[in-house]
Amino acid sequence: MAQVRKWIRDIQKTELSYNTIFAVHAFIHNALNYAVYPAQLISSNPAAYIKIPKNAPKNVVKRTIITPEQFKALLEKYPFGTPLYIPLLLLYHTGMRIDEVLILSWNDIDFEKKKINLRRQIRYISKRNFFFTTLKIESSKRYILIDNFLLGELQRWHAQQTENEKQFGYVYISS
Repeated sequence: MAQVRKWIRDIQKTELSYNTIFAVHAFIHNALNYAVYPAQLISSNPAAYIKIPKNAPKNVVKRTIITPEQFKALLEKYPFGTPLYIPLLLLYHTGMRIDEVLILSWNDIDFEKKKINLRRQIRYISKRNFFFTTLKIESSKRYILIDNFLLGELQRWHAQQTENEKQFGYVYISS
């Protein structure tokens, strides 16, 4: 048990977030549970008595702001019509989180008022399973104003999708 506790303390000293430390602990805990039963290699699970330290970093995210030149290079690599073009524009022009961008639908965009309504979130069950749900807290619902350039590109992509649907019978979102 002392070795597991020391190991958890050691990883706490790194820049890993609380969630990462929690996931590592859960993995160790499950592996040692297996060692107890059915493998019967040890008599008890030493990880069962170890708690994640309260002072573990809650959310370590190193954010990097890219320069306009770096963003321009991204758009040259992923021009209009590629799967990443619109998500990149949304991320850069609004500061939205990736999960917020991924859940957007055309109903969330108010072209007249030039704003995006955020009212849903993605809930992950596992790496491959997720679903959309309303936000937990009513005050989390908000809107984000969009500039004229982003508005124009969203309108352009919406028109392209509408044309694809008419011409091909489907909406092309990504390849």
